[in-house]
Amino acid sequence: MMEMWHAGLGWPTASALLAVSFASSFITIAFGIGGGAVMLAVLATLLPAPAIVPVHGLVQLGSNAGRAAIMTRYMRFDLLGPFALGALIGIVLGGSVVVQLGFRSASASSSCGPSSPNRPRF
Repeated sequence: MMEMWHAGLGWPTASALLAVSFASSFITIAFGIGGGAVMLAVLATLLPAPAIVPVHGLVQLGSNAGRAAIMTRYMRFDLLGPFALGALIGIVLGGSVVVQLGFRSASASSSCGPSSPNRPRF
């Protein structure tokens, strides 16, 4: 039952992630930028590569949901419709571009180094 609390990471790793999540949120609050990059760097050292982006997404979701709950009375709900419409248009357009790129071009394993065949030519 107690393993559910640290999701199999172990208490030291889970505690470190909680502390870094708090510290990176504070960095974002204080400076307006940079907390997410700090969180990604720490996640990259503590977690396996396939888990980094999903865990970071969940951390961001929790952080943003907490901020939204605190700031609800200041939200402009009249802008929600136009924002959602623009977001849907962006999803459709961006998704169609990514699909057209193909797997090889969009994969993280492709390189753009000096000897790479994928390197842009100017």
